[in-house]
Amino acid sequence: MLLFLLFGFSISIQAFDRYTPETYPDSSLQPLSCGQPRPSFLCDPNDFLSRTNNTGRVDKLSTSLIEVRGKTKCSCSAADEIQCIDSSNGFTMSIALVPKFKLNDDEYTQANLLRAAELFADSLRDRYDRDQCDDDILIVYSTNDSIIWTSVGDVASRYLYRTVIDQVQKQAGKSPFFSLVNLIV
Repeated sequence: MLLFLLFGFSISIQAFDRYTPETYPDSSLQPLSCGQPRPSFLCDPNDFLSRTNNTGRVDKLSTSLIEVRGKTKCSCSAADEIQCIDSSNGFTMSIALVPKFKLNDDEYTQANLLRAAELFADSLRDRYDRDQCDDDILIVYSTNDSIIWTSVGDVASRYLYRTVIDQVQKQAGKSPFFSLVNLIV
């Protein structure tokens, strides 16, 4: 019986090592599952940021993500399907950290990791539904894969061009995660 419990426990831990967009926690609804003391736009369920002993920078990052929403204005235009719901809120930028993307061992190539990151980020951004008119941005960072992907809604992409995102992702891939944090903060 004890062996069964230990075996079952190790499987449940491993199952959460590789999240899917459906199993990844929502930092607005489940802040504690995301390593946050209160609702946030930052989710780090495996405490990667806490292990780096940069609590002050993590707090500043979380605050900066909230400030982006408060300091920008709604960018929905008359041509957009949905209009501004709350004109006091602008772009919503979120960050999700995952330990590793869920791929089979024989699928771990750079191209497959980038595709997995893209699909994960787009699906999670859609699931989070934090936009007013597709004016949201979600950055996903896989800590073990060293892959960063940015999913941008259509309205947000009018202001944040894919070429800029690609340059930041390329540079961030060469640097520690906190280099990316410094770009945001």
